[in-house]
This record gives sequence, C-alpha cells and structure tokens, in this order.
Amino acid sequence: MRRAADTIHRQWEMLRCLPRYPNRLSTPELRAKLRDLGHDVNIRTIQRDLDGLSALFSLDCTREGQTNYWFWLETGSALEIPAMNVPTALTLLLAQDYLKPLLPDSILKLLEGYFSRAKEILSSTQFTHWRQKVRLVDRGPSLMPANISNDVRRIVYEALLASQQLECNYQPRGDDAPSHRTVHPIGLVIRHGVFYLVCTLWEYTDLRHLALHRMSNPKLLDQPANRPANFDLTEYIQNESSFAYPYSPELLSIKVLFDSHAAEHLYETPLAENQTLRPMGDGCIELSATVPDTSELRWWLLAFGAQVEILEPKYLRDEFEETARQMAGRYLPADSPINIK
Repeated sequence: MRRAADTIHRQWEMLRCLPRYPNRLSTPELRAKLRDLGHDVNIRTIQRDLDGLSALFSLDCTREGQTNYWFWLETGSALEIPAMNVPTALTLLLAQDYLKPLLPDSILKLLEGYFSRAKEILSSTQFTHWRQKVRLVDRGPSLMPANISNDVRRIVYEALLASQQLECNYQPRGDDAPSHRTVHPIGLVIRHGVFYLVCTLWEYTDLRHLALHRMSNPKLLDQPANRPANFDLTEYIQNESSFAYPYSPELLSIKVLFDSHAAEHLYETPLAENQTLRPMGDGCIELSATVPDTSELRWWLLAFGAQVEILEPKYLRDEFEETARQMAGRYLPADSPINIK
C-alpha cells in the first residue's frame, strides 16, 4: 500500500511540474525536479510514468536526438483537484466572454485549458446554453470597436504588466501625422469600446489618456515606468470623473425639471446619493442633486430633449439655452415664426 501511495504522489508531482506548451521540460530536467521533491527515480521509470499518464491526460512530447521534451497541450483540459464544479465552470466561461479584453494574451493562453474543461463540465448540465441567454447591454447605440493592432495590444499589456516604459508613434484626433512618444503606462480603461492607456509621457507628471487604436510601431523599453505615488485607478476614474470629461474639479448643485415619465427611472436608480425628487403641481418632477461638473452630465441631460428644463445653476441653463438656439437654427426653416435669435 505504501509503495502504491508513493507512486501516486510521484506521478501527481510529475503532472504539477510539467509546463504548458510552448514551454516544456526534458526528461532529465523533470528527474532533477522530482529529486528535489524527494522522489529519486531513474529516467526509465519517469518515461514509463509519462507514457501511461499521456493516455489519460492532455500530455505530449517532442523528441530531439535522444531526449524527450514533455508538456501539457496548449489547448488541452487542465487538471484540477478537487474537480471543477458547475458554478466555477460557468463563472470561468462568463469571465472568458466579458473579461477577455482586460487580460494579457499570456494569461489567456494559460487559462485555455481551464476554459476547455469548463465547457466539458457544462455540456451535460442545464447551464450549457446559459451564456447565450444572458447579456450586458450598454446605454446608447453599440459602436463598432476601434481596430487595435496585435503588436500594440501585446506591447502595451506587457509594459503595463511589467511596469516598464514603452515608445510608440501616436496620432491624436485631428492631427495630420503621428509623433513619437515615450510612455510610462499606469492603467488601462475601456470606455464605450475604446481602450485608453492612462499614462505619463517622457519625464512629465501630468496624467494623459492615449487611445490604443491611435498607436503604432510600439517598442517595449528595458526601463522602469514612473508611477505616481499612492495612485489608485478606481479613485482616479470615480472621484475625479476623469473619463467623464470634467469641466471643473468642483461639484455642481443642479435643479432640473423633468417630465414625470422621464423622471420615473430616477426613483429606482438615483443620480446621486443626495438626490431629491419633488413633484410639482403641473405634473413635472423637480430633481435636486450634487454631481460632478462634466461633459457626460450635459450629454445625459441633452438626451432627454424637450423632457427636461435646467433651472439651476444659471450658467448651465444659459449653456442649454444657447444649445437649443443653435439646434433650432439647424432644424427650423429660415421663415419660421419662432424667434431663435
């Protein structure tokens, strides 16, 4: 019994030591690893074990001269103990669907075996089609994603992962030609299908957003990237409203008159923690809230068209009045009786 247990332990350690392709281990290298783990066996025993295990698991080998090199197949099912259960399998496949853009290619390749195993587990359960029955839907029309070259994606992710500098050509919107930049990557943000690298440039410290689809000719540099002390990406996005295109760092106290139908969703999904909704005598709802002063706020309010009226602050009402005047100038005929001047 003891001998059988030792064999199982040795073979289990053998499976753990083998890397996934394209990495590989020669039989002598595997023997050395096993010896370090307390299993001193000869090459013949190891080869016999591997031949038997390859019939049960996703193992393969290549031969160069007199030496065999062993590895887990790149897309083979991963070995997991204890066995993967249905909730774990479903979570993994949903992560594959929705988190794939956030993961470096090197990580995705390592996970392929787990994804394959998860599909096998779900194939005989009631959850096999669950991924086709649930979706995340963004507000507004779905825009086609911008085209990002494979080299740009790979280099940016490697630089971000290793906290190293990179250099690239970058063409801002409206510029006639790209210019060379040395980039210190800090974080990656995906907004409305556009990938933005939060970074600094050269030796400057101000934070910039570079769209990956406007990058070209990237090169990873063997130099560490500068990172602001105590930088927190979540705080940068949420508290500073950095991707909502702020007008000012100050919060804005607004009063907006909504048609009652347009305001219904605000009872369930408030605009702010201090939001108040006050029914008015004419059937409208007055919204009061303190919010970041951003372009995104203006776009949201404009989307309601004639169903909203800005009451306060005055300068925001004046902005909307001017916008309405310009829109009327585009849509109303020149001889319209409505005065738009």
